[in-house]
Amino acid sequence: MLKWSVTGWSCAYPDPSLPTLANGKIWVGNSGNAATEVTMSGDVAIDNAGVSSLSTTGVTAGTYSKVVVDAKGRVTASASLSAADINTALTYTPVNKAGDTMVGALAMGGNDLTNAGNITMAANKYLGLSANSTNGTVAGQMWYDAGTIKYYDGSTTKSLGVAGAGITNLNGLTAGTQSFVTGSAGADFNISSAGSNHTFNIPTASGTNRGALSSADWTTFNAKQSSTLADAKVWVVTQATRATAVSISGDARFANTGVVTLATRSDGRNLSESHTRCKRPRHQWSQLSKLYFSSLPGRPHCHDGSTWAGTSGKFFRNGSVCYLGDASIANIGF
Repeated sequence: MLKWSVTGWSCAYPDPSLPTLANGKIWVGNSGNAATEVTMSGDVAIDNAGVSSLSTTGVTAGTYSKVVVDAKGRVTASASLSAADINTALTYTPVNKAGDTMVGALAMGGNDLTNAGNITMAANKYLGLSANSTNGTVAGQMWYDAGTIKYYDGSTTKSLGVAGAGITNLNGLTAGTQSFVTGSAGADFNISSAGSNHTFNIPTASGTNRGALSSADWTTFNAKQSSTLADAKVWVVTQATRATAVSISGDARFANTGVVTLATRSDGRNLSESHTRCKRPRHQWSQLSKLYFSSLPGRPHCHDGSTWAGTSGKFFRNGSVCYLGDASIANIGF
């Protein structure tokens, strides 16, 4: 209670007539406006030192990720979060990095997917390559470029063929890379396939081999007698047994039509008249005028009754023109 003095109001000692208050009780005014001694109860308790304490809710002290509270904000129950709680909060199911099964498409947004293991595709699915006109720079990269599948092998960009459309077996060889080489084995042209090589054997032509003409044989053949003969010339065998083109002179003239004209004697008679005047038997004249024949290797073909001309007035059987005019010759030399 308050007490007045010359110094002012001050608190006086309690009136000895104030009623006592039991331990842990508090004065609370009742409906009649009289102080009434009560014990604090309900959600809060108080002791005689004035320390209040909340009532327990059945939840023990600890850390909880999931709780239930009442209307007063008190925790009344607790539990650990479940996967369903997280999925509900996220509105989707996260991918488990330890392994999971997708139920929808996963878009990487142009980001890399690195350090992957084996990739096994489901049936009736497609592997779509990037449409790219820029060549790769890392070995093993593969892409699609305007109708062609390409890959980089570490040094060169290569184009892949369509499986099943290329040649898979060539003359019994199935190697991915095969080569054609040349050889000369055998007696006739042949192809030998072994390993990854196809050898085209072309032997050198000989008396027993059918094959390519050697350089030495070509030189020999090229040096053979030509078939070209100048106007009114005849082939004459020289001492080197080679035919040489010469003009007939002396007692006869030879035209390019095969006409032989005997020379005129100093007395005006020709050789045919001299033969008549000699009155020699025909067989003797035939012996005198008999033409001797010899073979000429490499000479051109000559028709029956034609002649080749040789040295010393001798003629070779089967020549290139026929005798006409003042002389004639048979295919036996007469």
